[in-house]
Amino acid sequence: MSTFSMNMLELFTVLRRDVVQYGLTLSGLWTRLVGASCPPVLANSIPRAGTNLLLRALYLHPRLHRRLQRTSNNDPLKRLTALLQPMQQGQVVAAHLYHEATRAALLNRFGVCHVLMVRHPRDIVVSNLVYLTRKDPRHRLHAYYNRLQTNAERIQVMLVGIPAHELPDGCAALGLDRQLMAVLPWFQDPACLIVRYENLVGPHGGGTADRQRVALRALYAHTGLEGAEEKQVETVRRRLFSRVSRTFNRMGYTSMSSSPHAHD
Repeated sequence: MSTFSMNMLELFTVLRRDVVQYGLTLSGLWTRLVGASCPPVLANSIPRAGTNLLLRALYLHPRLHRRLQRTSNNDPLKRLTALLQPMQQGQVVAAHLYHEATRAALLNRFGVCHVLMVRHPRDIVVSNLVYLTRKDPRHRLHAYYNRLQTNAERIQVMLVGIPAHELPDGCAALGLDRQLMAVLPWFQDPACLIVRYENLVGPHGGGTADRQRVALRALYAHTGLEGAEEKQVETVRRRLFSRVSRTFNRMGYTSMSSSPHAHD
């Protein structure tokens, strides 16, 4: 197959994914018209912990669709209120949201179902390393990380963070340790479902089909889709793993991770 044909196939696959993602299929449009009869959903994570995998598991269900909205990145309360208040049934928004009691109260106030994706920190580092240095030249940290000489230096910076005065936009980048501590209190929130990346990714990403089924059933039960048929779970499971994602990486960083998979 020629390079042109491969590029066109990839473009078609991406467009098809987005049509499904934003509920623009016939079944998705019908669901919007008649109502999804399930609550809106906030898909939360820290960056590179599996945001796209979680979103895909949600929007592949015909009663859910992603809202045409940017990812909420620790928005202040006023902006978060403006995001959550108009959400309709069956809509999904993505967020990187650290825990605060006021944020938890806001989710409860607007009846938004909260799901938090977590992942082994080692694999977050691997995914970040590839993403920030190679896959997103427009990212605000891309130039900083590429000025560093070795991967060991880059990993150290990821762990401890970057002070504000060292970045052009004047905004500090938290280290992974502080990011993990900032989401940890969500584990104590009974209204928040914790989904583990290693369970949801399935056999194509180093997991198992059985753990993937269990994770999908728990996800749909938590989001008000407890009546999801086993056939629907299997349909989603077979389609869940995607190589089209910009943040998919299958490289053997065996010195840093026992898993060669990094799919965000």
